[in-house]
Parts: sequence; structure tokens; C-alpha cells
Amino acid sequence: MSHPTYRQIAEIAKVSIFSVSCALRNRPGVSQEVRKRITEVARTLGYKPNPMVTALMTGHRRSNARRRMRAIIACLTDRKTRRNRGLISTNRESYQGYRDTLDEAGFSIDEFLIEDYFDNPRKLFTALTARRVPGIIIQAGVIPPWDAALWKNYAMASVGNRQLNVPCHFAGTDHYRNAWLAMTQLAALGYRRIGLAMSRADWIATVDYRALSACLGWSLQGGLAIIPPHWTETWDRTRFLQWVEKQRPDAVLAAEHEPLIYLQEAGVKIPGEIGFAHLGLDSTWTNLAGIRQNNFEVGQAAAKLVIDQINRNEYGVPEHPCSVQISGTWFAGPSATPQESTQPSSPGENHRSKPRRAARKSLGEHRAKRRKTREK
Repeated sequence: MSHPTYRQIAEIAKVSIFSVSCALRNRPGVSQEVRKRITEVARTLGYKPNPMVTALMTGHRRSNARRRMRAIIACLTDRKTRRNRGLISTNRESYQGYRDTLDEAGFSIDEFLIEDYFDNPRKLFTALTARRVPGIIIQAGVIPPWDAALWKNYAMASVGNRQLNVPCHFAGTDHYRNAWLAMTQLAALGYRRIGLAMSRADWIATVDYRALSACLGWSLQGGLAIIPPHWTETWDRTRFLQWVEKQRPDAVLAAEHEPLIYLQEAGVKIPGEIGFAHLGLDSTWTNLAGIRQNNFEVGQAAAKLVIDQINRNEYGVPEHPCSVQISGTWFAGPSATPQESTQPSSPGENHRSKPRRAARKSLGEHRAKRRKTREK
């Protein structure tokens, strides 16, 4: 049967047309046993949903959304994330991205703070049920390990970082590609000893060492010096400067400001003696080189993941979560400048020649110079 109808499926499965509609659209209204029987009959008959009808209904919902009560998408966030929207562009732009995309699609946003429901998550889901919320966007640090059954009626996506306790679809910046791009640009400027400095606590669970993998892989493929990265649970000025003294990087790649501050406090000239690039530039920063993560597009992608699930009537934690990763853009700020030995740079080319520039002063020499200055 080339194009079986709901009526034909209902006759063979010995159920009503309404039951067939509920089962094939993954909506409540039929038992699991009946749903399974209907889907098996539909599969045997070769039933497939008509994508043109789905697209037509999606367009119809969008065009009429503003003329009726708008469906609500819940945003689960925490106090820190919400506060950071006013401080850094990362959270602010991703929020603007999914807010604008949902608004364009005819949805409104209702925000819920996770801290208000730590001890009573059922209170949260009761509120979502009362508002007839079909979808959830998660923009928060860590969601508690609540009962998985609580999520079964919602289309979901997290934005910014994966949620280990709620393995839903995810949209975020491409940390591997961003670090690879930063290495490419720094090598193109002539840097040959590029050191990665990271805070371990912020980057293990969320990015699975992707930045480290990209940096070491680029250095190995490109023939650069392999410098052991500086990992720290909490930033410590002395330990970081000891790493700089031992490894002698000519450029430092980081995702936080502490390495830059420590270098400047030690009297190191940036970029005269050591270049610096940041993996998470705020869009308003113009004094640093590094990666702008395009977080507005990240937010848009998260919203589209939720909308797509709603259009396809897919709800609950997916068996195989997918991710959408947005590539960042290199910003050529003044903290990393061309070196005297600049060569074409791409992995596989030889970069083993040393730069023709004056040897950098050690941190000990900087300290001695500063002592003499104070004595004068």
C-alpha cells in the first residue's frame, strides 16, 4: 500500500481514527500497548508522514501565533547565569538569540530559577503543566539529578553547556574548532611556543578537554614545540609564573583573565615579550586578540532544536542526544602581533625554525629590574 490513510490503519489495527492520530503524532490519548500495535501496523503498510503537511501546519502556526494566546517555552536558569547576562556577553547574547527566535516563531518565554525547586522539583513541573508548556530551554550551570520521568512531556535543549543529569539536545560554541582557529592564527603571526593555561574546574565537564586536544594536535601536526599545558583547580599567581619560567612560551592561550593579569603584574610586556589570546572574548572587548564565540547564534540554535522537536512531536529525554556547535570568529586584537619570523601556517608545514627576535627576559630578570627601579 503506497499511501495508507489513518482510516485504513485504524481498520486493520481495530481502533478508532482518533487513536491512530494520537499514536502516530506521539500524543497522549492511547495506551502504550495500543500505540505499539498501531505503529507496527503503520510500519507494515509503509506509512510515512507527509513532510509538506508538516511544513504547512508549521507555517500556519507561525502566521497565526500573534493572533491568539502564545504557547510558552520555559527557560530554566540559575541566579548566577541570570546575573551574568548584565556582566558578560556570553550569557546575554545566547539569551537574546533564543528569545528572539522563539518570539519570531510565536512563542513566549517564562523563566524559572532552579534554586527555587531544589527540594521540590515536582512543584516546578506542576507549574509547567498548568501553563501547558511544550518545551524547555536550559541555560544554567548544573541541573540536579531529578527523576527522569519528570521530563517526559517536554521538548528540550540546553544552551552553552551539556547537562550531564539531563542528557538532552545541546547547542554551544565549538571549543575544539575555536582553539584550533586560535592556534592557526597565532602560528600565522609567527608564534612558535604557544602555551595553554586553563582552570580545570570550569572546563572538564563542559568541554571534555576539547581545547587541550586542539592545541596539542595543532602543535604536533604543525611542528611547533609541545608545551605541557598549565592546569589548575584554582588560579595561583606563583604556580602560573613558575610554569611560564620553566616552559618559556612566546604566547599564552587562555579562557580567563588571570594569566594575563599575572603576566602584567610580573612586568611582562604584552605583546612585546609574550603574546596573549583569549578563547572567550566578550563582544565589547577590543584590547585583546582571540575568539568571539558567536553566542547569539548559539542561542538561536538551541531555540530551533526545541521548535523542531515540537513540530515533530518528540518529547522527553532523547535516546541519542545531538549537538549543534557554532564556530567562533577570530578577532585580531593588539595583544598578539606579527613576529619577525612570520611564516605561512597550517598543520603539516614546518615551523621548527626559531623566530629571529631578541631573547625574552626571564621572570627573574623582570623582578631584578623592578627591584632596582624601586631602589632608585
